[in-house]
Amino acid sequence: MTVNTFPLIKTKLSNERLMSALLLVLLLYNLPRFLKAPGDILTLLLLLVVGLFLDAGAHYMLFKRPVCAVSAAVTALILFTLSPGAPFWAECAALAAALIIGKAIWGGTGKNPLNPAMVGLALLFILTPLKSPAFEPSWYLLPAVLLSLPFLFIRPLAGLGIIAGMLSALLIGRILTVEAVLAAGVFFWGCLVMTDPVTTTAKPAVGLIIGFLAGILAGLAGQPAAMPIGILVSNLLSHLTDWLDIGGTVKLRKKFSGRQKIIISTELPYIDLTGEDDPAPSAGLPSSSEILRRIEISGVFGMGGAAFPAAEKIKAVMESKSRDKHLIVNAVECDPGLLHDKWLLINRGDEIMRGIEILASCIPFKTVTVAAKNPVGFHLPETVKLHQVRDYYPAGAEKLLVREVVGDAPAECVPAEAGILVLNVQTVYTISKAVLWHRAADRRFITVADLDRRIGRAVRVRLGDGVYETARKILPVAVNVYTGGGIMNACLADDGAVIGEKTNFLAVGRITAFREALCSQCNFCSAYCPVTLHVREIAHYIDDNKQDKAALLHPENCLECGLCSAICPAGRDQARRVKTAKKHIANANTIC
Repeated sequence: MTVNTFPLIKTKLSNERLMSALLLVLLLYNLPRFLKAPGDILTLLLLLVVGLFLDAGAHYMLFKRPVCAVSAAVTALILFTLSPGAPFWAECAALAAALIIGKAIWGGTGKNPLNPAMVGLALLFILTPLKSPAFEPSWYLLPAVLLSLPFLFIRPLAGLGIIAGMLSALLIGRILTVEAVLAAGVFFWGCLVMTDPVTTTAKPAVGLIIGFLAGILAGLAGQPAAMPIGILVSNLLSHLTDWLDIGGTVKLRKKFSGRQKIIISTELPYIDLTGEDDPAPSAGLPSSSEILRRIEISGVFGMGGAAFPAAEKIKAVMESKSRDKHLIVNAVECDPGLLHDKWLLINRGDEIMRGIEILASCIPFKTVTVAAKNPVGFHLPETVKLHQVRDYYPAGAEKLLVREVVGDAPAECVPAEAGILVLNVQTVYTISKAVLWHRAADRRFITVADLDRRIGRAVRVRLGDGVYETARKILPVAVNVYTGGGIMNACLADDGAVIGEKTNFLAVGRITAFREALCSQCNFCSAYCPVTLHVREIAHYIDDNKQDKAALLHPENCLECGLCSAICPAGRDQARRVKTAKKHIANANTIC
């Protein structure tokens, strides 16, 4: 079983829930019709059966297994809604065309470039005359209109564009009234059809323009078939702009934060499993060369997750030709499941400050900054700046943090080469232990959490200790233990797993799995990517075994934060696919 690498992140949003909500809204659009002709309910049920049967058969031929056919129900209901009075045989023929020509021949749900319902509706206009407009003005439509508005968030500007276009057409025709808006189905088209993520571009500006043109031209044409044809043309233009990469990378203003969802209590006491007390520290500071020697001999490494040798990083900053040099102590706890960095700031502040003094004696820093998300409970001297980082993930990633704290840092340069030393707060603590206490970096602080109870504590452990043995000392009922750099990239530990240099997190929880539903092309994975990768396209190429094409989209820039998997409404492990592409590049470079 594929194990969910973020077992505590439970996304309420999912494609299945969106489809179910869409079905409800579509049914409400038919409420006036059902009240007037209750017998149409039976016609709808029969049409749904035909659609589900056709879709299930097509998916079985494509994938040799049953696939969720809820999208077929949506297609059938859209056709039914827009074709009042059409003969049942014509609706069935249109539905068959929608599901086969509009979807199946392209590879099934998620791969179709055209809106299936619009394909069927275009055929329906050829087969039989349809009533125009499709909706009769009624106050019973208001609940459907109001409930359709939240669907705008899927493709906001594309949906708003077609709404604005249709309203403009009504204004030009001097019939901009509430009755005319309801009859034209302005919000039906804008919220439920134009926002279809499979067939509409995610590029905001392009989506707005295409949507507006479709809405105003179809409205001015005044022909019943104008709108579905306009939508189909919009679909093709959307895919053309995506293929040519017109309009830039889609970006969301919203930042992802799992902290509100996965609050872990820090009230439990700290536990030391090493069983040793530190001796008295040595007096005074040695020379810079001796400091580096002690750090190197002690094996101090980056404890934020990279495990890069600290001495090499410090040397790189010392040798940097940059005139201004900066020290950033990273206590951000990038991963929302960690708590031991904050515990260290509150309870080991003196040792951390000694570590900062040691580093400052080697390098004349222009600024010394401690960065944290919630700087409450600890105090710093005036010589050290405190920078509060916004609570979003992955705020603590090195290059993102440098960009926020030192705004003029070169974007492509390695921070250390630019004279910027970024060290995790535990690394600074361990440097003070190595230099003043002659302590080897053979132990570290980690977070141990119970995911079901949502509690955790800071624990000091030895490197090489068994993962399961350590977890059971804290949580005796531990069965399934996750380990890794944090909750967002942890995985189920093997029986023989040990605590290593990159281990920041142990957790006990239930086994969960990715659903791996079909991609709906919502593009959330790309929109939320902190380094603006084309995640969806990379994943698509990996699924099609086209690693070379995926490599052209620069997966090597991936931070491996796992955010793309956490945010995916289809429950797809997009992060694994990007890592596969990244590994392909590394292997190719090794061969060369």
